[in-house]
Amino acid sequence: MATYEIRFVTEAARQRDSLPAGARRELEKALKEMKANPFKKGKKGSNEVWYWDFGSTGQIMYLVSNRIVTVTVLRLTYV
Repeated sequence: MATYEIRFVTEAARQRDSLPAGARRELEKALKEMKANPFKKGKKGSNEVWYWDFGSTGQIMYLVSNRIVTVTVLRLTYV
């Protein structure tokens, strides 16, 4: 399987940049796994949106394009 490029929409990039250090490390670990296979731990929602949990309380909302081998992160949630 190809390695996927990870892209962030503007709001998701802001959310990423505001995460505490521990959450950021957990996110980076999840993104590394996601690059290899965005479907492995992802849960498919409606309208082609996927969800991937990270850490104990984080979630990544994203889209996958197999045609251009890209994951687009739409939103990050961390409580």
